[in-house]
Amino acid sequence: MKNAWIQSISLMVQRGAEKVSQEDLEQAAGEQVRNQLTSEDTDRRVVPTVGIDETVLDDAVKESLSR
Repeated sequence: MKNAWIQSISLMVQRGAEKVSQEDLEQAAGEQVRNQLTSEDTDRRVVPTVGIDETVLDDAVKESLSR
């Protein structure tokens, strides 16, 4: 889920939008599933060591992601 949210934020930025849309989230989730099913490097996944609090984002964006 976390990776889908991060990907959906990337899609939102590419569109020049201010909010993540349902379509962004659905596309990102689909990409995550496809990547997991086709990844040859499944043993090399990255586990995050920090959370949303340490991420450099506008406070309003952080708040919307924390809901």
